[in-house]
Amino acid sequence: MRIAIVGSGAAAAGALHTLVKLRHPSSIVMFEAGGMPPEQPRHPAQPSSEWIRGFYDGVYAALREHYGYRLFPSKSNLGEECPAEVVGGEERFFRVEVFGGETNFWGGCTLPLQPRELRNWPIAPAELDPYYREIAALIGISGERDALNNYFDPDYANRPPMRLLRGMARLRDSVNAHPAHGPYAVHAGVSRMTLETRANQPAACVYCGECCAGCFVGALYNARATVEPFVRAGTVRVIRGRVMRVDSNRGAVAVAGSSGVQWHEGFDRVFLCAGCVGTTEIVMRSIGLKEGPVMVDGAIAQFPIFNLKLGADGADPDKERYLGLAQLIMACVPRSQGNEYMQLQVYPNMDYLWRSALPRWAWSLVRRLVARARDRVLVARLCTHSKDGYAYGLHLNGGDRLEFADLRQPARDAARPALDSLRSAIDHAGFRMYPGPPIWAGTSAHLAGTLPYGGPLVNVPRDGQVLPGVHICDSSCFPEAVAVSPTFTVMANASRTVTEAVG
Repeated sequence: MRIAIVGSGAAAAGALHTLVKLRHPSSIVMFEAGGMPPEQPRHPAQPSSEWIRGFYDGVYAALREHYGYRLFPSKSNLGEECPAEVVGGEERFFRVEVFGGETNFWGGCTLPLQPRELRNWPIAPAELDPYYREIAALIGISGERDALNNYFDPDYANRPPMRLLRGMARLRDSVNAHPAHGPYAVHAGVSRMTLETRANQPAACVYCGECCAGCFVGALYNARATVEPFVRAGTVRVIRGRVMRVDSNRGAVAVAGSSGVQWHEGFDRVFLCAGCVGTTEIVMRSIGLKEGPVMVDGAIAQFPIFNLKLGADGADPDKERYLGLAQLIMACVPRSQGNEYMQLQVYPNMDYLWRSALPRWAWSLVRRLVARARDRVLVARLCTHSKDGYAYGLHLNGGDRLEFADLRQPARDAARPALDSLRSAIDHAGFRMYPGPPIWAGTSAHLAGTLPYGGPLVNVPRDGQVLPGVHICDSSCFPEAVAVSPTFTVMANASRTVTEAVG
């Protein structure tokens, strides 16, 4: 059996892992617009703080050279920012065409969808459970039993939790000690992340705080960790180029390259893992659909939380050694069926935000002040459901270029009940939420909904077969985008799809 996998990100990793585990006698070809994976940067076995500081000085110099100074930058990867699609003159959602896909840029938050989020799926939570367990064993999830398990149970955590700054730990305890008022219950706990927290592992986190600039040790899971060994061993052959369409009658994949479009034929199964935008574009071309799909995305409201009780957390010796990603999650669980689950992620006052906006000489002057405020000025990001987020109409212009039209802007008032409940839980023990309106981000990167299961435009069944022998494995078949990061579910559902297609 000859198998084609289009893409190399999270969905492709889940699909490939399952194909290998099933030991199906297959020839596997992976199509990736970015080509083969680049070499990872070399580093000492036990890098000193001086080496780490010098390495990231180079990374920030590259960022400033390529992109200039940026306020509120998105996460980057060792000198490369995550590219964004421009809609209506504004940068919106991300579109990544490099080996590993968006796992090169994600924040690693890893939680499963709950029955509330799966209510419009043709797959029951119990059916996804074994695939969640399989993927959790593959990628590793750090965490501990805490208040988050009031909503996420099981959470599939299988590694020790990350180390929290003392101010973060006190905020967690204070929120759980003061039940929220209003339409949402709030449960605070340590982030569940694909973070290598086990000591003496090659990719163990060194807590340098530079997570948003890219991790030189690879402590955060990247799909490359699953896919690349099979590529290096020759189990998977990589063909570089953007896939334009598929022909199910011939089992053929059309790839645009420097010499024009080339067809690769004879595949028994084609698994589309190119991400919501990429997969939708391929399907639209393949079935002759010029317009109609609607892509949805959640929205993110950003605001600071101030830790004003000076001295309460003591002298924290680890403020120079910290994790620069979300250390806390606050699950905002609706008390009625009319509201959707929302999720607050809380970040420390990180160097990345300041170094991206300041020249090197200015950074040297404020560096110690930023470190002292590490757990004094916290960055909170509330992720909403896509029904209150963005919606885009997709159109193939002349069958060539995929264009996006604004159909809906975020319903910002919809977040107010959750913000009110959060305030009632947070504003204690010296913590205060910013009293003004939040700053809204252009995307939550939770793209979905273009080719949903059982949709009216294209009836996609539970095995994702959109054409004979052609199966969707990514979030384009998710009925909506929810507040929980979709990556864990993308991988688990890809594994389920492949099992049902070839198992």
